[in-house]
Amino acid sequence: MCASTEIPTHMFRTTRDTAENDTNVEVDRLAKGVQIEMYCTGAVGIANVGLLYDLDVSTANTHIVDLAASDDDVFKVLRLAATYEPERNATADDPGKCIVEIMKTV
Repeated sequence: MCASTEIPTHMFRTTRDTAENDTNVEVDRLAKGVQIEMYCTGAVGIANVGLLYDLDVSTANTHIVDLAASDDDVFKVLRLAATYEPERNATADDPGKCIVEIMKTV
């Protein structure tokens, strides 16, 4: 977990809604070139494909792609969920969902 505009280094394997101090947390180390599915700060469309964006940490520590910020250029939008899973997603969905590629790590 990290703050908005920071470059993430790890990702939880499962959703953690509350702190659980008595259990081990499984995480994956993010590396340049890794592709993951993420939500975005708004509707994501064809105009976003190929562009680079930052991280946004919204309420409840939810990490999403910030379509309004590109200072760190961490996430490159590759595919829209509306294309690979149209029965469950539309380009008008807010938040939108897409496949991104990690472009840099620390």
